[in-house]
Amino acid sequence: MPADLLPFIEADATTWTARDDESDADTTAEEWCGDHYLDFGYLRNAPKVRCWRTISTDDDTVTIDWWNQRLDPDDDIVFTGPVRGRIAFCTQQFTDAVRDLDRQLMVAMDKQVSELERRGSLPGVELDLVALRNEHRQRTTWLAHALDRTPATSQPVT
Repeated sequence: MPADLLPFIEADATTWTARDDESDADTTAEEWCGDHYLDFGYLRNAPKVRCWRTISTDDDTVTIDWWNQRLDPDDDIVFTGPVRGRIAFCTQQFTDAVRDLDRQLMVAMDKQVSELERRGSLPGVELDLVALRNEHRQRTTWLAHALDRTPATSQPVT
């Protein structure tokens, strides 16, 4: 995240006010915020979660910020964490944890696929085991590809 946009990004989006003289930096930051929420659209009452990375001469940090709006207080399905929160990690710790989670998940899924290949699917369930194995093989490469990607930015990272 460029240093000049960091105060805007760190601010609570609900407190943003309309500006008569909207700057390019503000517009860029608003667009960035709109494009960088984790998509939990498949969940009811899901929290809004966003992450960003800041790099300075003496620090490299990933920040995770969440807000659970709880739009329907009577709904029995709710995010159980705090309504609002923010936590920051050293980027290396964060990527190590993501790699570890990915490794554990891929090993567990490989066991599940192997079990299905050994015993077959449940009665009445059609399952293409060759395609499932191929898909799993492909998914084991997703994290490496994601970590090799350099996001495009119109601003220099400072």
